[in-house]
Amino acid sequence: MALTIPAPAPEQPDEGHIAEQQHLLDPNDDAFAALAVQHPDRCHTAADYPAWTAGGAA
Repeated sequence: MALTIPAPAPEQPDEGHIAEQQHLLDPNDDAFAALAVQHPDRCHTAADYPAWTAGGAA
């Protein structure tokens, strides 16, 4: 009697990886990225959120 071992399930890409791939293929991504360079006055900085901490930690 032969012992059969089931093959492992194929790995599914995580959503972050899929989103990054979509950015690389997006024809408008370069134009969107250029907005921060063209309009630095419209970018948020840490000064805009003085009470915010990463992960909600106090």
